[in-house]
Amino acid sequence: MQFQLASVALAFLLSSSVEYVECYSFTLRSPLRFGFGVGLKESRLIIHGVVVINRTTNNRETSIAMTEETPNAKFSVSSLFGNSPKKEKKKEKESSTEYGVAKMFQAGTMEDAAFVAENSLEEFRRLASSSSIPDQRRLLNLAATVEEAGERAIPPHLASGNVRGEEFIIRRGKTSSALETVKIAFNGHGGFGGKRNPKFDWSLALIGPPDDPRRIAVAHSHFAPILSCAEAYGTILEVRVGNITVASCACFYPGGLEKNRSIFMDGSDRYNYSMNKSGATPTMNGETMGRRTLQRVSLKHNPRQDEQRKNYGPMFYIAVLGVHPSYQGRGYGKKLLNVVANWADNEGMDCYLECAEANVPIYNRCGYKVIWREDVILEENVVTTFGMARNIKWR
Repeated sequence: MQFQLASVALAFLLSSSVEYVECYSFTLRSPLRFGFGVGLKESRLIIHGVVVINRTTNNRETSIAMTEETPNAKFSVSSLFGNSPKKEKKKEKESSTEYGVAKMFQAGTMEDAAFVAENSLEEFRRLASSSSIPDQRRLLNLAATVEEAGERAIPPHLASGNVRGEEFIIRRGKTSSALETVKIAFNGHGGFGGKRNPKFDWSLALIGPPDDPRRIAVAHSHFAPILSCAEAYGTILEVRVGNITVASCACFYPGGLEKNRSIFMDGSDRYNYSMNKSGATPTMNGETMGRRTLQRVSLKHNPRQDEQRKNYGPMFYIAVLGVHPSYQGRGYGKKLLNVVANWADNEGMDCYLECAEANVPIYNRCGYKVIWREDVILEENVVTTFGMARNIKWR
C-alpha cells in the first residue's frame, strides 16, 4: 500500500507543473504521513527541475543532484516507472545538477540561468550545489520570481556588446529610466539634433518648437502612461552605455493587450493604474493644446488600429521604440528588436508594430513587412500610418 501511494504521488509530481514540493518524508518502515516516501536518506532530490526537501536526514545534510535516481534510495524513480529507450538517451544530459537547475529558470545552461536570476555565476553555482536548506529556499525563490514575472530571458549573446568602441548592455528598464530618452527621441527637444519622429513632430508642430515647455509636457503626458503600462503589463527593454539609457522599447507579450487590443482602454483598471502610476498631468484637451493640435494627436489613438491588431491575432507588440538623437544610426534600436524577435522565434509567434512612412525602410531591414496602411486627410495633409509585422512563416 505504501509503495502504491508513493508511486501515485511521484507520478502526479512528474506530470504536473509543480516545481517545488516540501514534504515530510520517511523510510518505508515509518508511518505514511505524506504520499512521497520512498526511503530517501538525502536532503534533496532534483527531478526534472523539481526540488524536494527531505527532513528525515537525521541531521545529515548531504548534497545530491540526480534527476532520475539516487543510489541510497530503497526505491528509485527508474524502478518505480521504468525507462523507455528514448528516455535512456536523455539521461546523460538530464542527470546533471546544472541541467536540472537551469531548467528551473527556463534556461539551457547555468550561465544563462545565472543571467536570468541576475546573480553572478560563482554565487549561482554555490547556491545550486549547497545542501543548506536556506540556500535551497533562496534558489527556489529566485526561480519563482522569474516564473511569476512571466518575463522572457534576454539572450546572453544579445545582452551586451561593443559599438564604435562603446560598451553597451541590454537590460530590463523602468519608466523612470526610459521616459526621458523616449520623449527626446520623438519630440526632439534638448538641442541634440538627430531625427525626431516625423508624425509626432507634425502632431505637435502647432504648439511650438520642440523646446516649448507646453510641447514637452504633452510628450510627457503621452509617453509616461504607455511606459508605466508596459512596465506593469509587458516589459521595457533598454540599451545602456555607461549610465546613459540610449534606446528604449516598450513591448507587450502575446495576450498582453486589453481585450480590444489597445494598450489601455479609457476608464479601465489598466488605464487608471497607468495614469496614476505615471503621475502624468492630463494635457489631451483643446484648452491646453488647441483644437487643431488635439485633432492631430487624436490620430495616434485611432480605434481602427486597435481593430487591426485584434484581427491579426496574438503577437509580440512593439508599442514604442525610441533612440536618443546622440546615438542614432548605430543600430541600437535594431538590437532591441532582435531581443523581441528572439523571443518570438522561440515561441513561434509574430512581431507587430505601427509606424510612420519614414520609418518603414528601417523596419524592413529588421525583417518587418507592411501588412496594411491607412491614409487620413486632415487639413489638406495626408497622414499615413503603416502596420508592419515580422511573420514567423517568413523566416
